[in-house]
Amino acid sequence: MMGMKYLIVDDEPLVLRDIGRMVKEIAPSDSEIFCADNYEEALEYARQNELYVAFLDIDMPGMTGLELAKHLKDIRPDINIVFVTAYSEYMGDAWDMYVSGYLLKPVQRKVIERALEHLRYPVRHEEDKLTIQCFGNFECFYKGEPMKFERLKSREMLAYLVDRRGAKVSTNEIRTILFEEEADSMNKKSYIRTLASDIRKTLGICGLQDVLKHERDGYYLNLSKVDCDYYRYLKGDITAVNSYHGEYMIQYSWAEMTVGSLESNEKQTIKFHVH
Repeated sequence: MMGMKYLIVDDEPLVLRDIGRMVKEIAPSDSEIFCADNYEEALEYARQNELYVAFLDIDMPGMTGLELAKHLKDIRPDINIVFVTAYSEYMGDAWDMYVSGYLLKPVQRKVIERALEHLRYPVRHEEDKLTIQCFGNFECFYKGEPMKFERLKSREMLAYLVDRRGAKVSTNEIRTILFEEEADSMNKKSYIRTLASDIRKTLGICGLQDVLKHERDGYYLNLSKVDCDYYRYLKGDITAVNSYHGEYMIQYSWAEMTVGSLESNEKQTIKFHVH
């Protein structure tokens, strides 16, 4: 599972080293901390990684920390910006940008710790999410452990909803996907409700039962509670892009349609449904 990612930018090597050391001591053990002494490296890292927190110096050559913060927010709107600077006169401009902190050098560990405890956009730990693997076989994990469903069709129903990326899917459509040419019947529709109950029961063990949503005659997923390699691929995450090798939910024949779109490189035009 991927940990949180922190960016630290300062053109002074000693300061960069010290802040990086303190953040590493405070952050969870699986966190990734990237230190950059220039804005080019910082922006390149932000484009390829889902950043949660960026510690920025303000007085830097080429691009000020204030300017860099604006660029970072364009790339990652929910990033937490914490300025670490020797100058207090930029404080007004910084708070106008709704940053998460303004720390004056020399900064101490306890000050960084307090800043991380009061972020404007609280960090969501990966263990609070359902981790879904679509590339290769379809699998679900929580805290790195595979989740076991009572019925194979429950897993397949969840897989199809993942494939639909948050769009509401009618009971009839789910029935058709799961049972193909079998005749429609009230028994099949009733069975869909049984499968939905099984999904919620399994996810409920981890406190994630609200991942599956029901509205009128249809179901959809709450994507805010899901971490999925397919979704990250669509957003251009370099790790997810590199992990795709032409195999997507290979145990389900209906997934071949999505394989076609992936191979056509249509990821930039796909939009997520918001509920």
